[in-house]
Amino acid sequence: MKSEDEVVVNSEIKKDSSYVLDDFKVKTGLGDAGLRNARRSGLKVRYAHNRGFILGADWIQYLEDQTTVPPGPVEGVDPRQRKLFEEEDSP
Repeated sequence: MKSEDEVVVNSEIKKDSSYVLDDFKVKTGLGDAGLRNARRSGLKVRYAHNRGFILGADWIQYLEDQTTVPPGPVEGVDPRQRKLFEEEDSP
């Protein structure tokens, strides 16, 4: 059961809407570092009147351009056994 202090945030990003950066971060759950990383990876931020906005269509396009492979080691490989450096073959 939810307490009265808990607020449920609608995290839906609509393709035909624009979002102020702070609202966008709340809806997506991204923090400052996550948004910075997304911008470096190609997410477009548009500026009007000294405020940053993200278009829903740009977010959806950004997501479509991302990999579908989950992060981490390949399934079935023990991450403790992976090599940190590639060993060169000796002739």
